[in-house]
Amino acid sequence: MKYAGFSLGEIRLIIRSMSMKHSPECNRVNRDLVMGKREELTDAIRNYRKIIKFIDMVLPMIDGNEVYVEKEEELDRFVNSVYLDVKQSGGAL
Repeated sequence: MKYAGFSLGEIRLIIRSMSMKHSPECNRVNRDLVMGKREELTDAIRNYRKIIKFIDMVLPMIDGNEVYVEKEEELDRFVNSVYLDVKQSGGAL
């Protein structure tokens, strides 16, 4: 759970709720927490995929300056797009 970005407090909350009597309120709190983490992970995965795409675009350019010059504007747009997506998702990365 730590790898998925759950804080110690969130992990503690989930563990405590396992030993508590189930109630609609308990279920709501856990559902909200887990759904929120799911959204965060989905955003992070989407952003990591974009970064991998960027790396795949850059790799062929490492050996040849001509390719970089040809694709410089495209790379700038792509980097700006990734930056805006990460910023919009609250820095999920």
